[in-house]
Amino acid sequence: MEDVKTKYRAGSVEWVDALRKYFVSVVEKQKPDFDLVFSIEVTNPPEELLRGDGRDTIGYVVSVQNGSIHVLDGPHHVSDAVMTTIDYDIWEPSLRQKSTEYRRWLAEAKPGHVKEGKWKSVGDIARVLPLAHMCNIIDDFYSEVTL
Repeated sequence: MEDVKTKYRAGSVEWVDALRKYFVSVVEKQKPDFDLVFSIEVTNPPEELLRGDGRDTIGYVVSVQNGSIHVLDGPHHVSDAVMTTIDYDIWEPSLRQKSTEYRRWLAEAKPGHVKEGKWKSVGDIARVLPLAHMCNIIDDFYSEVTL
């Protein structure tokens, strides 16, 4: 029988909880030997995804330090973090794509979204590569768990 994953709405509390479980199960047992703070801030999310804490954005933070990985709900502006801010209507549909389709979409769509101000990045995105080499988050989580 095929492993059936529960699907959640992108950016929901349940989705972030599933993301946390995914990272811990896949990455932490590999004992990462690098430190990284990576944050996604998603602007203009549907109102029902807001957390009721006064913020008008949603997102998550992945923190890898001392061989452990933590995923926190909500974007966190931390110095020396790699941070992406992206509009929900761009981010959400991209999560359902498999990696080949996602890479093609990224190359074609990102420049226009950056020019429009709907996609901003801070920090050296290459710092995320060690984490990306430890898992295939696009195929194993985003496209499998996102409604």
